Amino acid sequence: QEYSQSVTSTYKANRKFGVSVEEANAAMASLAGTYTDWTMSDKTTRDSIAKTGQILQELGVSNQDFAQGMQNSTKLFGQSGMEAEKTMRGLVAHAKDLGVAPEKMASEFAAAGGQLAQFGKQGVKAFKDLQHISKITGMEMNKILNITSQFDTFESAAEQTGKLNAA
Repeated sequence: QEYSQSVTSTYKANRKFGVSVEEANAAMASLAGTYTDWTMSDKTTRDSIAKTGQILQELGVSNQDFAQGMQNSTKLFGQSGMEAEKTMRGLVAHAKDLGVAPEKMASEFAAAGGQLAQFGKQGVKAFKDLQHISKITGMEMNKILNITSQFDTFESAAEQTGKLNAA
């Protein structure tokens, strides 16, 4: 009953943005299935996150990528649910600033969580910086992450730096 009420209330709040009941339901189903803190959050937090997910869906961000981004932000970067929601909105704004499709950035953030975990609480900032590098160089994000993963110890960083200097 609470789930149905949340779908209805978030739909009513977001229908002016073009969100349908089906889209509201799909967004909440993805959050419930992927974002593990979803069921432990209070109703106000859940509704706020659901509204954001629904609006970002209208901008092209898939429900699954949004939910995985929320999971990454809370579990890998130590953010609260509300901080993670703000992070997801910030990623879409950053995508627009860089001239990148929001769905592409959200998808790459969702996929890169494990590799970004090494940056701890700085993971989101590192991701944004790497997105900027990706835009400048034209390299794909996964290739940039593969390069950065070679610098995760002093020994491998020294070896890679030596190779770069030799080149």
